[in-house]
Amino acid sequence: MLLTWTAPPVKTPLRFEVERSTDGSVFRLVGVVTTAQGSAYRFMDTSAGGGTVYYRLRQPVAGGSGTSAVLTYTPENVAWQPSPNPATDWLSCGNASGEYRILDAAGRTVLTGRLAAGQRIDVRRLRNGNHTLELRTGTLRTTRTFLKYAPE
Repeated sequence: MLLTWTAPPVKTPLRFEVERSTDGSVFRLVGVVTTAQGSAYRFMDTSAGGGTVYYRLRQPVAGGSGTSAVLTYTPENVAWQPSPNPATDWLSCGNASGEYRILDAAGRTVLTGRLAAGQRIDVRRLRNGNHTLELRTGTLRTTRTFLKYAPE
């Protein structure tokens, strides 16, 4: 299984710890990828096996105690999806909540705010195109992509 991801160079952690799970709840470390000058990363998991496999990245916080980290996946935050997709005026994330930021296709932050469960995000002022919505709850971070499209 080849895993690939990107990370903004400004906020790149010291390393990425790749964790795998077969049930989406219990994760085990399967490898470590050190950061580089670029923003593209990859990890080859040669022992993934068959069936459904879940992955997440643990990003240890510099100077932390080793337990402090940002996680890219946990069972509690995986269920939400931005909708409608494509979005014209508003974006809903169901019952998800936390601090959010929206990045454009170039990775620039174009919108930030706080999202409460059931609340919508006003995306009318965003330019048309692909965007990434990052939602943080404590040290948990999840991202989803969506398309902003409004006929002009």
